Amino acid sequence: MFLLPSAACLLRPACRSIFLEGKQESTKDASPLSSPHPPDYLRPVTLYFLRHATAAREAPTDAERPLTKEGRHEARIAGKALHRLGVRPNFLWSSPLLRARQTAEIAAEAFTHPPAVEIKAELANDTPTSMLLALLKPLPPDCEIILVGHMPSLSEHLAALLGATSPENFPLDKGGVAALRLDAIQLGKAALRFRLRNEQLEKIA
Repeated sequence: MFLLPSAACLLRPACRSIFLEGKQESTKDASPLSSPHPPDYLRPVTLYFLRHATAAREAPTDAERPLTKEGRHEARIAGKALHRLGVRPNFLWSSPLLRARQTAEIAAEAFTHPPAVEIKAELANDTPTSMLLALLKPLPPDCEIILVGHMPSLSEHLAALLGATSPENFPLDKGGVAALRLDAIQLGKAALRFRLRNEQLEKIA
């Protein structure tokens, strides 16, 4: 059974190096990864799925719901915790909805040199994971990407990338984070590094 690390464990360098970076294993066998120009699907990336923080219930439309005071705090904590865990994002993508954009912008403040927030329609709900993979393939290898989106799509993406059949087994709190390492940009090829709830992020931050 795969056990997720505790918040305290993730703060220890030895533990963090295992769960955030993965183990590097040498091999004598030639593989596409050893090629100077590996196929696009073999470019490794690390994804941090961040669910939007708590939003107001009332707004002219669902897409315009802003973060509450609590939500802004959750977004700030998520950014600080990721920074403390050693995350240095190359890209920061957000759903077009206001509550996701605000979560991304506030979380970005925790990083010394944050990337600009990019709006991606593929992070709205009801988008197949195959469309998300299409966004990843052109990126340079070893990127770290924070993706701010919504439930239930984030759970569906997690399940599809991990090769699981039950998205309900991968819930995310509002403002919660899950990290995946993909050594191949394909469905079912990811490894779960951690999944952290609000209270765990608060302890890390």
